[in-house]
Amino acid sequence: MDDGTLDSYYDILQISRDATEKEIQQAYRRLAKILHPDICREPDAEELFKELNCAYSVLSDPQKRSLYDATLRSGQDYESRVKEDAWARSGYDDRYRDPATWFYQDRSTYRKTTTHHHSSAEKEQEKRKESEFHIPHWGQVLLFFLTLVMAISIITQLIVPPILSQVRAGEADTALLNGEQMAAEEEYLLAIEYYTRYLEIIPDDPEVWYRKGEAQVNKGDRLVSLFMADEAPRYYREAVTSFIRAYEYSGDLTPLKRAGDLSVRIPDWNRAEEIFTEITGRDPNDTSARNTLYQIQARKAGLVRNDDRYRY
Repeated sequence: MDDGTLDSYYDILQISRDATEKEIQQAYRRLAKILHPDICREPDAEELFKELNCAYSVLSDPQKRSLYDATLRSGQDYESRVKEDAWARSGYDDRYRDPATWFYQDRSTYRKTTTHHHSSAEKEQEKRKESEFHIPHWGQVLLFFLTLVMAISIITQLIVPPILSQVRAGEADTALLNGEQMAAEEEYLLAIEYYTRYLEIIPDDPEVWYRKGEAQVNKGDRLVSLFMADEAPRYYREAVTSFIRAYEYSGDLTPLKRAGDLSVRIPDWNRAEEIFTEITGRDPNDTSARNTLYQIQARKAGLVRNDDRYRY
């Protein structure tokens, strides 16, 4: 990126070039709340948000930031520099990956000659030994590559999965921590995004599914309070799905009841009937759930006037 003609990543985040990691993170969060496409109504909000994420991904990584600072000083384009470094490493690897350049030799050139004369019996015995087993040069190369592939496969199976698992676990913990912080700050849209990122890594955590559902409900309520009620049902329906997932992974009826009450509130009578049928089947003594189920069935049968409006 040319610092003289285009905004640098520092300019995009509105920070100085000696900003600390904490200042970079704070600047990103502040601008993300402003430029997120679901919040910002400018036509180029999505593009601005992408540029913001790109700048943050580089400056929040010390190694990428160091390379980026070097390109700013030299006036070189950052993307070009990254591609050049990748090409150079690829050339180095290809050069030394070929075993013919460093391992295999024509052993015949090193065969020592002898000055003494062998008897005909000794020469015949040597010929038989040489003819018994001999691997040609191409066979040696093939055998080496097969051995190398097997070794890489074994190493990959033993080492790579645990490393990747640790990396993904760290990413999940960070996403959950950010989601909790955004929820506490009542930035529900960002909280939903962080919870979603966590659940992409650890999809069977019922507690986080429940927290995501609550954040979606709060986001819908916030839209209603801002007189944007037409946009609220989407978040309520997504919250119902989140609560149901929490029930599926935990078996606890609490999130399922939360989903049922929210379906009645929307109202989505078909979904509500399915949920309360499940609840009463699991707990026949739950009179409250059974009465709610009767009311839902009465509405569907036309015995009670349905209110087609959303009830927030």
